[in-house]
Amino acid sequence: MAAFAPTGVSVTSDSGNLVARVLLVSTNYFRLLGVEPFRGGLISPDNDATRDPVAILSHAAWSARFGADEGVIGRTIRLSGSAFRIAGVAPPGFRGTRLDTQPDLWVAIDNVSRFPPVEVGTGSPVATPAGLAEPSADCDRA
Repeated sequence: MAAFAPTGVSVTSDSGNLVARVLLVSTNYFRLLGVEPFRGGLISPDNDATRDPVAILSHAAWSARFGADEGVIGRTIRLSGSAFRIAGVAPPGFRGTRLDTQPDLWVAIDNVSRFPPVEVGTGSPVATPAGLAEPSADCDRA
């Protein structure tokens, strides 16, 4: 099982300021989905998400907002005022578990306290569980 929660944050970087769609994810999110990074690394249970807060850029955001600059890995950006290190870039076309929107970046849900609270009903980060069933599992077992 993994978990995710959408939210919006302001992003400050060398490339300027913008508002971004963020998906807060459990540290096992990418591993559960079998995702490999396009560049750099991803959030994993091996990271200490609160001591070294990292952000994973979507391929689309990396291309559009950072000019597909490979040197962006390791740089610090500010998300709603808190420093996060860009650890990697997700593979092209990866949308995660939210098919209705394309996140600009992913951060560990352990860092939710670094973001200002939002009103319920306006994108409040409420975690949604996600999991994978065995291929042979029927709907009742899944």
